[in-house]
Amino acid sequence: MDLKSKLREIGAHGAIPKQIEIDLSVARTDFEINASGDILGVWLAPTVTDQVQVRINDTDQPAIPFVQGHVLETPFHRLFLTVAGGGTGTMYLLYGASESGQLLRMLVNAQDIPAAMTGMLTVLQDIREELIGPTDDSDGGYGQQGVGVAAVQVVAANADRHGVIVTCDPTNANAVFLGFDNAVAANNFFAAFAAGTYDHVQFEDYRGAIYAIAGGAGNNVGYGEY
Repeated sequence: MDLKSKLREIGAHGAIPKQIEIDLSVARTDFEINASGDILGVWLAPTVTDQVQVRINDTDQPAIPFVQGHVLETPFHRLFLTVAGGGTGTMYLLYGASESGQLLRMLVNAQDIPAAMTGMLTVLQDIREELIGPTDDSDGGYGQQGVGVAAVQVVAANADRHGVIVTCDPTNANAVFLGFDNAVAANNFFAAFAAGTYDHVQFEDYRGAIYAIAGGAGNNVGYGEY
């Protein structure tokens, strides 16, 4: 099994690590990050001496210095970051649930491989972007779609996006039903929004189309791709 296939297999059987980008030029003290998991580590830093201080869960906890390659396994639901400021570049902190530990350690430890294996780094970075996906809407867009008594396409198929979210307009006077094709109906749907409510559905790694139909005219749904 090649490296990409192995990493895809790891990603399929456990949570994918998430990323925090830390601007080393900006001084911050106990800056709160709403992040939860069981493992975190520094994936990339401009230099091996760049450092941030991390407090786990509360500001009264001891500050732990994190440098490139440092991995810590402990349950957390909040992080408090302190950055001295005046540095150059960005530090990348990865975190996730315990199931993501194998992939997280591979990404972190990849920085220690010899120069002869730098090609492996490129593969790791490519697969990381493939698994985690983009952090903006550069592979999609967002907008609003009117929905009535005839099926209408809300989101077209898009092979480049990572995920999609569809929300209902709380001013809708009728129920709205979602489907994967134009056969969607009030008795044939995968999700439904009740009239006068705000709700949403979200798909990770779904690249197909989404259709909608409503119990009457004049309804709207919003959508966003990323």
